[in-house]
Amino acid sequence: MQTTDERIQLILNMARGPALLHVGCVGGGVPNAPDEEEHHLHFRLCKAFPGAEVIGIDINGDGVNQMLRRGMKVLQMDAEEMCFSTKFDTIVAGELN
Repeated sequence: MQTTDERIQLILNMARGPALLHVGCVGGGVPNAPDEEEHHLHFRLCKAFPGAEVIGIDINGDGVNQMLRRGMKVLQMDAEEMCFSTKFDTIVAGELN
C-alpha cells in the first residue's frame, strides 16, 4: 500500500500543465504549518507548477476560504455541478469523500 507522500509524488509525476484542475482540493483539511504543506496534494501541485493555472474546487467552504486567504486559486463548488469554459491539461480527483 502506498503512503500519502508516494501517492502525491505519483500524481505530480503524471500531471501536466499549463492548466490543472484539482477536484476536492481541501482534502482532509488545510495545512496549518509549512511542514504540513509537503503532505497536502493541492499545496504540492501549486509548488510543482508555479507558472501554471492550478485551480482547486471543493464543497468545504471553510477550507476553501482558508486556502483563498493563503493566495490560492480555489472555488467553493460541487464537482457534480461544475462548469468551466477552460480546458484543462490535467484533472486530479483523488481525495473525494
